[in-house]
Amino acid sequence: MSRVSYMKVLSCEAESFRVQNDVGFEWTISKNIVENECEPPFQFRLSKVEKVTQTELARILLEETRGAVVSLNFTKKQTPERVLEMIGESNMDLMPAREKKKFAASLMVGELRHLVGHVTGIDVSGRIKMVDLNIEKAYKIRLVDPRTLKDVTFRGVRYEKK
Repeated sequence: MSRVSYMKVLSCEAESFRVQNDVGFEWTISKNIVENECEPPFQFRLSKVEKVTQTELARILLEETRGAVVSLNFTKKQTPERVLEMIGESNMDLMPAREKKKFAASLMVGELRHLVGHVTGIDVSGRIKMVDLNIEKAYKIRLVDPRTLKDVTFRGVRYEKK
């Protein structure tokens, strides 16, 4: 028999944990089972950092994690609505020309995002489909463009883009 379940610990007792899976079901599980059968919750503690190419970073996420929980940072594509919002929040009219140019360049850069989850596949556009374990909504799938990956932390190693 085999089963994959993504859980978060709700409470810790002397010999057991109260856990909740990614669909909201709760149960009690013995510490012995957690210690022997589950990925440790400290897997994001770093033992080393490796610099890799963008292609290698995407390959590690897609091929080596195999359903394991990973932590990653990526840049979300900037939307026209967000750019307009940022322009509205600024005092562009009062900026010198050099500052306006810097500000305009900053608007082109996407927003840095953090995700803790696991890979479920690739969509037709080549984006990586992931379940975001920090989202409480029923629909937890997030799409990550592999070209925007900054780093992936997996089993104690942070792989960073060169």
